[in-house]
Amino acid sequence: MTHLLDIDNVSRHYGGLTAVGEFSGHIAKGERVGLIGPNGAGKTTLFDLITSYTRLSSGDVRFEGRSISARKPHEVARMGIARTFQNLRILPNVTVFDNVSIGALGHVGHSPWNSLFARRAISERISRLTMQALERTGLESLAGELAANLSYGKRKYLEIARALALQPTLLILDEPAAGLNDTETAELAGFVRTLSAEGMTILLVEHDMGFVMSLCERVMVMASGQKIADGPPGVISKDPKVLDAYLGSDVEEDAPAAVKAAEPIGEPA
Repeated sequence: MTHLLDIDNVSRHYGGLTAVGEFSGHIAKGERVGLIGPNGAGKTTLFDLITSYTRLSSGDVRFEGRSISARKPHEVARMGIARTFQNLRILPNVTVFDNVSIGALGHVGHSPWNSLFARRAISERISRLTMQALERTGLESLAGELAANLSYGKRKYLEIARALALQPTLLILDEPAAGLNDTETAELAGFVRTLSAEGMTILLVEHDMGFVMSLCERVMVMASGQKIADGPPGVISKDPKVLDAYLGSDVEEDAPAAVKAAEPIGEPA
């Protein structure tokens, strides 16, 4: 079986520190996969390795069967992998439309030929992709608003919109529910399900265990830079290694309710 994404024994070392050590995993097309672990487990570093924001010390990452380990971040994005960031990377003093158009430009690409002979067609395509992403995230009425004027929740969707404007096959979300209230979290869960139903493959990191366990079909768990578990949410929530990583103890009855039995959120009616 050919997976959409294959992560093959990847490592990242910083001097004597191992941020990620020989991590392997895969994601099939159309899956919703969660990546969880304690603070400092290496989750964001793994995302950086997948998207080439950080270079591998060893191992390989393959997307649709092709190695992407030596690619630059913008090349990885154009191949079909888009991501959001734990710390939002929006441009506050430009409009919502212009923020999202950066993603559309990343998809369309830039070349001397386009600049000289296809400027109007390229501009129209970027505008079309930008508005499609804004409509998809419910931000179309705010297209002319400065990003700085958006609420925190809307800024989350703005970053997702910019990622969607890249027309990705795989969408990587880094703590998308962080800082959201319960209502906003439930709405986001419903939105991610909608993207999944449309065929989008999702990989996400999140500390809200209720969000992860109710939304993801499979969960990978990291601790100290290594994968310690991989399986369905119901199995992961009872795995002694997972409980030990979060608690420093393998006694299941001491596990927080969020890890043992996460309440579903944002389920469709």
